[in-house]
Amino acid sequence: MTSPACPAGPQLLSQSHDAVKRLDGVAEVDVKLVMEPPWTPDRMTEDARDQLGIF
Repeated sequence: MTSPACPAGPQLLSQSHDAVKRLDGVAEVDVKLVMEPPWTPDRMTEDARDQLGIF
């Protein structure tokens, strides 16, 4: 069963890739985002859910 992905996943991957790629001596970067435990909107604060319109 596949759980929903964190909405910030693409941003986390991109920013992590860019930060590591800037390090001296790094030729290739392969970032893998692992959600353990799986992400659900229940893990967000009530304020965050309100701001994103998740009820």
